[in-house]
Amino acid sequence: MSSTWPRWLTPKVVSNPASVPVRSPKINPALFTRTSRGGWDSRNEAAKARIEQIEAQVKATRANLEFARVTQAAMRLRVEGARSSLRRAEDILEKTTIRSPLDGVVVKLNVEAGERAVPGILSNPQATLMTIADFSVIEAELKVDETDIVSVEKGNPAKVVVDALPEVPLMGIVTEVGNSPILGSGSSGGMSGGGGGGQEGKDFKVVLRIQSPPPSLRPGMSCEADIETAVRKDVLVIPLQALTRREVRVDAEGHYLPEPEEKDGPRAAVADSPPRLRKELDGVFVCGPDARALFRPVKTGITGETDVEVLEGLVEGEEVVVGPLKALRTIEDRNPITVDRTKPFRRFLHRRDRSEAAEEDK
Repeated sequence: MSSTWPRWLTPKVVSNPASVPVRSPKINPALFTRTSRGGWDSRNEAAKARIEQIEAQVKATRANLEFARVTQAAMRLRVEGARSSLRRAEDILEKTTIRSPLDGVVVKLNVEAGERAVPGILSNPQATLMTIADFSVIEAELKVDETDIVSVEKGNPAKVVVDALPEVPLMGIVTEVGNSPILGSGSSGGMSGGGGGGQEGKDFKVVLRIQSPPPSLRPGMSCEADIETAVRKDVLVIPLQALTRREVRVDAEGHYLPEPEEKDGPRAAVADSPPRLRKELDGVFVCGPDARALFRPVKTGITGETDVEVLEGLVEGEEVVVGPLKALRTIEDRNPITVDRTKPFRRFLHRRDRSEAAEEDK
């Protein structure tokens, strides 16, 4: 061995290693087997018990989770129900204070302070607490005859005269034209398809919006109006009293044929003309030579209150016969007439136009 080792650690070979006897240890198989099986079995049982415990805990957790979900859904339904109750309570609270939908002046008060408001609909008069009017927008409701309603359209200008304010001219615009006639108190609730069996005239409702209403104007005042449906300037006009309708002779094309004079044949022969060659035409009687009335068919345009526009048939300066309708119906073509020039002709004037006519006469 190396001489560098310490002297007291120097190994010393006693004998040949091959000759050293080796003894095997004595193991008790029974003891080893019993101890090993017992330890593994206990561990397996403990592991199985822990697994079963964990599975039970998982099932309990899942059951708790499902219960929490059901509870959450129920709480959501309760929240929605609470919100609905809140909205209903807020709506009831708002209805306890009645607010007007517009700014205006109370023109009619049906209840006083301390009285109970009766709920209902607009058709129930007891449900109406008050009537509020917006004086910045005032409308006039008119009744227009069926013969004139066909010419009225929305947007037509109108001149309104209030009975209480005759000296205050008011202008308006047509905003509504009725499509059905106004039913009277004695009329039935519905309209028949044939227009009703009565022969009385029908009136239609027309609404005008007053422009720049004065402060003195009040709801419920009576008024009348002139609606301008058309305007013509520098046209030929004749009085309405001069216009008549006659059945006269016409040719095959419908043109007027004057009645023959006495020298051309008896007047009785004219009456024997075929019915297909006679037609009713609008016309006037003009003052012919020798102070005789001559029928002249005319084509008319727009019609005013006192005058009617003439488009064809007359020229400016011709004299026409004016008189009551009954007198005009009895005049025959070429009948002699007497012209009374002592009384000047005056058309019918409305009360609102009489002051203007008086100023013109001065």
